[in-house]
Amino acid sequence: YQCRAQGISVPLGIFFALIYGLHVLHTTSPMLYTGNVVNFSKVLALPPALNDLVNASLFTLMVCTGSIMGLRMSREAITQNSFFQITRRPFMVGIAGDSGTGKDTLADSLISLFGAHSAMNISGDDYHKYDRGKPVWRIMTHLNPAANNLDLFHQDVSHLRQNRSVTKRYYDHKTGKLSRLEKVRSRDFIMVSGLHAFMAVRMQQLFDLRIYLNMDEELKRYFKIRRDSLDRNKKAERVIEEMELRRSDYDRFVKPQISHADIIFSLKANQSLNQNVSPDKLHFSLTIELAHGSIEDVLSHALIGICQCQVTPTDSIRDGFAAIEVTGEISEQQTALAAQLICPDLLVFLDSTPGWHGGMLGVMQLAALAVMGSTLTKLGIHENFQ
Repeated sequence: YQCRAQGISVPLGIFFALIYGLHVLHTTSPMLYTGNVVNFSKVLALPPALNDLVNASLFTLMVCTGSIMGLRMSREAITQNSFFQITRRPFMVGIAGDSGTGKDTLADSLISLFGAHSAMNISGDDYHKYDRGKPVWRIMTHLNPAANNLDLFHQDVSHLRQNRSVTKRYYDHKTGKLSRLEKVRSRDFIMVSGLHAFMAVRMQQLFDLRIYLNMDEELKRYFKIRRDSLDRNKKAERVIEEMELRRSDYDRFVKPQISHADIIFSLKANQSLNQNVSPDKLHFSLTIELAHGSIEDVLSHALIGICQCQVTPTDSIRDGFAAIEVTGEISEQQTALAAQLICPDLLVFLDSTPGWHGGMLGVMQLAALAVMGSTLTKLGIHENFQ
């Protein structure tokens, strides 16, 4: 235990050993290798009352320190047990997709359901190696894995999954710079969004649910121009130029991750697009692809019966997956009502005032919650989270 110990356990073990040794020396007469017997009580020549006080004090310190060590050993033996870790670890959702497809938006919408006290998002953008102004971006894009510290990304996500805190930086998209190091503690529900979230097998295995966000090219361009020009002070021509430069990296590094997703959301607009059209005036259709036999039936019934959406079965891009296309407008109230039918067992985990969304983001919330509820049921850990 002492060899594996970390933190306070190391000085605690040393202190216990020291007190134990002093107590043994004070209460016994050890024999030296020469055969001579040494009585330390006589050597010290303490008065009887003081000698008894020293003896009692050493014994009390030894028992108290030993008891603390015993409790720590018992607790760590339990928390490091495989079964305990399976049932007590955070539920981790991975969200991958191209830049500008709404990964952080979806992550934030799920966090708003569980509350910031129970859920968090760790973004892959925080693991860019360089600030925006660095000359390296002239020959490399953010979609290239070499431009990101993916080893540190995996390490931090692994630590959070083990309920350990991490110290990380934040990438400020407005300034294009990384912040100072800040400590982040783990939560019960962790959203991990990033361009390369499913790229490595070791990362894929960390997630209980994997979501891939796909978007029509025209719609992707519309959103990215609006976001980067309004929030990041870029000219539209520069944004379009960057998108063209990134296309080959997207096809090579990001798009293949779609094969590792449990849910694929594909969003497209049902009208022609230009930057003069406000986002709140757009009408969308959303294709949801799920593993056959998961929750597509109950999801379809809720979307039709409660949300009054049009739901049409369609072809999936993946074998073994069922796909439905959803069109229509839904409100936050309809999303909340549909959740009671789709995932009633999961509602106990939600915040006292969940942040439900309307529109297709609300549909994504419902689909993600439905699969999360199904997964938690299979793991049998509802009561452990409570």
